[in-house]
Amino acid sequence: MLKQPVAHAAAGPSPPELDPLPNVEKISPRVLRVLGLNPSSYTLQGTNNYILGTGRERIIIDSGEGIAGWDTLLKEALEKEGATISHILLTHFHHDHVGGVSQIKSICKNPTPVAHKKLCLSTGDTIPSPIYTDIADGQTFRVEGATVRAIATPGHCDDHVAFYLEEERAIIAGDCVLGFGTTVFQELGEYMASLRKMLWLSQDLGRVYPGHGPVIEDGKAKLEFYIKHRQDREDQIISVLQRSHTSSTPSDPPVAQGSYEAWTIKELVQVIYAAYPPHLQLAAESSVLLHLRKLVSEEKVKVLSGDGADKFLLLKAGDGNAAAL
Repeated sequence: MLKQPVAHAAAGPSPPELDPLPNVEKISPRVLRVLGLNPSSYTLQGTNNYILGTGRERIIIDSGEGIAGWDTLLKEALEKEGATISHILLTHFHHDHVGGVSQIKSICKNPTPVAHKKLCLSTGDTIPSPIYTDIADGQTFRVEGATVRAIATPGHCDDHVAFYLEEERAIIAGDCVLGFGTTVFQELGEYMASLRKMLWLSQDLGRVYPGHGPVIEDGKAKLEFYIKHRQDREDQIISVLQRSHTSSTPSDPPVAQGSYEAWTIKELVQVIYAAYPPHLQLAAESSVLLHLRKLVSEEKVKVLSGDGADKFLLLKAGDGNAAAL
């Protein structure tokens, strides 16, 4: 299985110390969270693995990364519930979400659970897969007390899938949404579309159960914040591309369309992230590049390649909603 950077944090100030979460916690009458025992700056308190249902056979969403001892933790949690796992649903291929599949199968044998994942050649899957059964967008999985519907949500990665828990009007969001901070993504246009898709799914959306971090009680507000955060960043980039390199202050008026100057990513980051230390500016370059790729695909920005670093030239400013810096 391919390994890539996992969950989360986009560049920003160092997070405060996170409140600990119990390794096993009943967070609703039909949702039991079992942490992956893998806390880090990327995975927050660890991967959230959700056991859904109220009967003997349950669904588990995600499987941690295979940390030694996680199988014992899971076995004890299932024994306390008088339950077993019938279906393993995986939000995406990153190792901190799929690494424990074999551990689940080793302790749940009656029936042996079926592992489901969206199959994508770009994430290293063989199609058909000897390991996973494919997940279709809109596919429904049912056990006693829980009905979950798959929502294709690419952007964080190509094979990402979230799940809508009908009984609670809740979304198990994988790494599309985190309980703290913002997440990383590989394709911004797809990621924004996925956020909007989840937001439009339910007019009375309840909780969001994130891939990492604490439960989000107001799922609608969190999704709206994520969308606004990304749009604000795009507006900032456009605002800088409208200015001259010699502008003395952000309040200087933009130059006339047709006289825009080309900027490197590093130059853009130094303006947009001026308040951040250099090491965070370096981390921010990849995020700004993904925003620029989206703008290039929308024919709002042109890439000028030369002997040095690529430069980016604004072709049109869009709808005029660029945010002032």
